[in-house]
Amino acid sequence: MPVSPATIGGAGREVTVFDAQTGRLPPLDAYIRDIWSRRRFVMHLARSNLKAEHTDTVFGQLWQVLNPLLLGMVYFFVVMVLRGGNAPPDYLSYLMGGLFLYYYFRNAMGTGANSVVAGGTLLLNSAFPRAILPLSTTFAATYNYIPTFIVYLGFHLAGGRDLQPTMLLLPLFLIPLSAFAFGLSLLSATVTVYFRDTTSFLPYTLRIWLYLSPVILTYDELVLLVVSLLTGSRVRTIEDAPAATVALAEKVVYINPLVSYLQIWHALVDGRLPGLFDIGMAIAWAVAALAIGGWFFLTREREFAFRV
Repeated sequence: MPVSPATIGGAGREVTVFDAQTGRLPPLDAYIRDIWSRRRFVMHLARSNLKAEHTDTVFGQLWQVLNPLLLGMVYFFVVMVLRGGNAPPDYLSYLMGGLFLYYYFRNAMGTGANSVVAGGTLLLNSAFPRAILPLSTTFAATYNYIPTFIVYLGFHLAGGRDLQPTMLLLPLFLIPLSAFAFGLSLLSATVTVYFRDTTSFLPYTLRIWLYLSPVILTYDELVLLVVSLLTGSRVRTIEDAPAATVALAEKVVYINPLVSYLQIWHALVDGRLPGLFDIGMAIAWAVAALAIGGWFFLTREREFAFRV
C-alpha cells in the first residue's frame, strides 16, 4: 500500500503498512525471525499469564497439582469400585501420569484458545506477530506442568516402579506434544475471535477427549471397548475377538491424536523405547496441527484487531 513520505514524517523513513486482508500468508521466514527476536516478550507474556492465574505463587502451584490430583483420586476409586477392586498394582501411577499429561495439554490448548481475545488491548496498541499470544500460553502451561511431574514421580515410586533411563527422554517427548497443543491453540484462538462461545464449549469437548484417551482406561481396555462396539457384544479379552476386528479397532483408536502421545509416555516411564509407529504418528499430528492451525491463524491475524 503506497504511502506518501510527507504523511509519515519525511523522506528517507521506511514504513511498512499492512492491510487488513485475509487469505494470504505472510513471509514465514520473516515472521519466525520476528517471533525469535521477541522471545523475551514471549517469556514476559508467559509470566504475566501465570501471575494472572496466580500460578506463580505457592498456593497457585499447589492448586495446579491438587486439581488433577483430586480428580484422579475420584476416578481411581470409581474405577476400583467398577472393577471390584481388581486393578494392577501400578494402576494409580498409570492414571496419575496420564491425567497430569492430559492436564498439560488441556491447559495449553484451553488458555491458548482465549489468548487473542484476552489480549485485545495489546492488539490495538502494539504491532507484533499475533502468534506470540497462544505461544506464550503454551510456555506457561509447560511451566505449570513441572510441579505435577514431580508429584507423579512420587506415585511412580509408590507403585513399586523404578526410575528408568528412558525417562531422560521425556523432555524430547514434550516437544511434539507442545507443538501439537500450540497448533490447536492457533486454530481454536482463531475460531474464538469469530465465535466467542467457543471457549464455553471447549471444556466439554476436552473432557470427552479425556474419556476417549488411554488415561482412565488402559490402551488394551480402550481397544476392547471399540471391539465390543464393532461386534455388538461384550468382549472380555482380545483373544476372544477376531484378529481382523482387533486390527480395525486399533486403527479406530489411533484416530484420537492423544493415543500416540500417551503411548510414548507410558513406554518411556515403563523403561521401554516407544515404537516407531507411535513416534511417527506423534510427529505427524504435530506437523498437521501446526500446518492447519498456523494457516488459519496467519491468514486472518491482520483483522484480529478489528474483531476483538
